[in-house]
Amino acid sequence: MASSAGVDSMLIAFAVSEKAQKDAMSSKNNAVAEITMNERDTVRTRKYLRINGRLYLVGMECRCKERKQ
Repeated sequence: MASSAGVDSMLIAFAVSEKAQKDAMSSKNNAVAEITMNERDTVRTRKYLRINGRLYLVGMECRCKERKQ
């Protein structure tokens, strides 16, 4: 994904399943987010799931601020 700072981006994903999945990007019941790599330091993805009639919010957040030397 391109931005004013360049063409680098990062994808994060998670999947909710009864069994372990090999790849969260292509699994069912997944959530995926993409963020450009420009001055941003947090990316978040979340998904609502209905399990046994109850609604749950599942999410993941990554902080990826570049260290200045």
